[in-house]
Amino acid sequence: MVRPADYLFDGDKIVWSWKDLDPEHNIEVIFNTRGLRLFLQWNVPEEIAALPWEEKLNKGYYAALLNEVFAMESSGKKSECQSNLPIYRALALQGLGDVERAARAWEQVLEQA
Repeated sequence: MVRPADYLFDGDKIVWSWKDLDPEHNIEVIFNTRGLRLFLQWNVPEEIAALPWEEKLNKGYYAALLNEVFAMESSGKKSECQSNLPIYRALALQGLGDVERAARAWEQVLEQA
């Protein structure tokens, strides 16, 4: 949503122009970045994907971490980090700013505790 509505797109920019310099409303731009985050999850450079999970977390590579968590969960493979998957999922979602899914993930962590 973009307000006020008297704007134009100039390439990848939003441009407003007013006839007077005293707008009636504050400029407000609201957009859903979930699609972008999901795209980024599956387009992780190999050198980042190869990092250990703790390093991904510490360096803020949340999309790469979440990608690996999803891959581990969907593969059904058992590993030493299996019990920590819910925590890593919650931390990655939180780092990506996906508040709703992070909250649900933290609830799952607490239920398993």
